[in-house]
Amino acid sequence: MKRLYIILFLCPCLLLVQIFLLLSNRDVSSLLLSSTASSTMIGGGGNTSSSYASTAAETRQGRRGPLSPLASRPSRRKQKVYVLPVSYPKHEQSEHKHFILDGIQRSQKLELTKDPRDTDAVWVVNAGRCPCDTFRKEFRNRIGNVTMLTKTTTRSKYGDESIRTNSSSITSSSIQHALSSSLRRRIPSVFLRGHHDHQDNSGNNASPLIAPWSIIIMDWTDEGVLLEDYRPCLEEIFDTFGDSNKNTFVATRTILRGRYVYSNEAGETRVEYGEPINYSQELSILKHHPERHDSSSPNKSAEGKNKTLVVPLFTGHVQPIRYGIRSDLVNKINSLMKKQEVNEVDIVKKVRNGDVIHFWSIGSGKNWYGKFRSAVSQTMRDFAGVIVPTKWNITTEEIGARKKTGRNSVADEYATALLNYKIVVVAQRDNWEGHYRLMEAMAGGALVLTDPMHPLPRGIEDRSHVIVYNNMTELKDYLKYYLENDEERLAIAKHGYIAAMSNHRSWNIMENVVFGDWSKSYSA
Repeated sequence: MKRLYIILFLCPCLLLVQIFLLLSNRDVSSLLLSSTASSTMIGGGGNTSSSYASTAAETRQGRRGPLSPLASRPSRRKQKVYVLPVSYPKHEQSEHKHFILDGIQRSQKLELTKDPRDTDAVWVVNAGRCPCDTFRKEFRNRIGNVTMLTKTTTRSKYGDESIRTNSSSITSSSIQHALSSSLRRRIPSVFLRGHHDHQDNSGNNASPLIAPWSIIIMDWTDEGVLLEDYRPCLEEIFDTFGDSNKNTFVATRTILRGRYVYSNEAGETRVEYGEPINYSQELSILKHHPERHDSSSPNKSAEGKNKTLVVPLFTGHVQPIRYGIRSDLVNKINSLMKKQEVNEVDIVKKVRNGDVIHFWSIGSGKNWYGKFRSAVSQTMRDFAGVIVPTKWNITTEEIGARKKTGRNSVADEYATALLNYKIVVVAQRDNWEGHYRLMEAMAGGALVLTDPMHPLPRGIEDRSHVIVYNNMTELKDYLKYYLENDEERLAIAKHGYIAAMSNHRSWNIMENVVFGDWSKSYSA
């Protein structure tokens, strides 16, 4: 009899333990759908932790912002990341290899997955390397082509057919009925949730057609593809995930509407900057919602009158991204430092035989938006001609390869030059912002002079980590001042080197993107 009592006591206990273990490891999709479309869904807000959100220390500790792609995820194991495109020619990978793939592989918190249906994975999409049509194919495969069951197909202004969810004609039962038995077996039941199962107070559907997952779209292209090429993709994500979508995050290099180089009457080359792009307006759709008014209000309108809301196609703020420090360059620098028997801590104070370098020959890249860079090189040559020729060693020439070759390999002579000059001057292309040279120069331990960026990379400040010159007169003044004041030059160079190496490696960029708080706007 006593044994019977013990068995009766232990059975419920074991059952409770089993339930606890099951709940603690259950699929994230189930967790999401159990709360309809509340703010506890993945990405209930949005930007990045050390880069796009709090601080570098917070990212290293695994803290997440309130509006993060992983706000609801457990932190006891590596976060899986599925990257699009899956493959790309090695000789053309550039940022795809140097920052996205390398960042995930070197991170202690991230893990690359090849399974697009992994419900624990965040998607990172390199928009410049993954065409919208390729993304759509992967997206529809992931959801089992559920969106293809909608009754409405519209042709967008871009000329392609965009599948838009007609929620008024779709319910759980209609979807289940329309699905073939084989397709039903491919789609987990938790993904099949009818739009009419739950509605908000305005009569609009509050729950998505499927269980959303976090999708981070990164646009590394020079002139941006979000407003044109990728808008249909963002619309399809929005239509599929529903109005409550808190899972789509967007980052881009293109923050301003272009920049323009011109010469004034005095013959000085100057740069004008375009207006900041309002992505919340330009990447949005208009939604009509019935207004409800208090009958006691003296200014009440007719019941049921529609008001138009501008609804962004993404979560939080569009974040600026900047190039970081390539790992292959760091490896090359470390190799050269070992040969020279110089410790990493001495990189800033190491003996440098050259004074100033700008890696650009006058007239180079005439058809590649290099007018401003040529003007910088000409200014430096004029500056050198005014001074006694033997006083300072100033170089303006290309060292190592450019374009695809330079972006996918590091020449010994280029890394050597980074270590051999006291000051490195960098300048951006005529029509856009962002380039590899800024962080590469900082990684070499020299003082870096740069033209303005909007914004500068996260945590990098003028006169603390770099020197920003706004025109050619300032460039000459700064060159003279910092060549004559070694102590100040070395102090700023040291702060810049530490900031770059601590916060702008490939894994910093990717951890910032995945774990960050997108509710505020930060630099990359």
